[in-house]
Amino acid sequence: MSVFTIDLARQFVDNAFRSRPKQFRSADEQKRSGKAHRPLLGKDKELLEALRAGEQRYRECKAEIEVIRLLRKSDAELPRQCTATANSLQEITEALSRLDRISREELNSIALYQGSSFDEMYERLEKVLCCINEGTESFFLIARKRQDENLVSARGVFNA
Repeated sequence: MSVFTIDLARQFVDNAFRSRPKQFRSADEQKRSGKAHRPLLGKDKELLEALRAGEQRYRECKAEIEVIRLLRKSDAELPRQCTATANSLQEITEALSRLDRISREELNSIALYQGSSFDEMYERLEKVLCCINEGTESFFLIARKRQDENLVSARGVFNA
């Protein structure tokens, strides 16, 4: 629902005129004298449409800004989350490598029931850990490089 109504648009139309401070002491005096040029007179519906279109664009921009803010927040939190995930996976990998033969066989029987094996699970875990480490390093290097480039270009714009 828009905050702009036809009555409000009519008030804007009524109050809009070209002020002539050299000829009149105040805007009210000019309006009362009937010598106020009224460029919006009779255009209240068009003004209402323009006001509502502007309001809609404002809401769209506000929503876009919120999305950008959330993306930036997510980007800022991502390195910490990736590090925490990698640390957890590393702890699991180390715990699995320390298992005794009986524990490995028990885990292997559970994995076999699911169509896998202990060795396959361990290899996949190491691959995931490796991918996380490689992926985060390359991703964060690219992201950092982009931030640095944006900072340099922004400085160039303001220093020009």
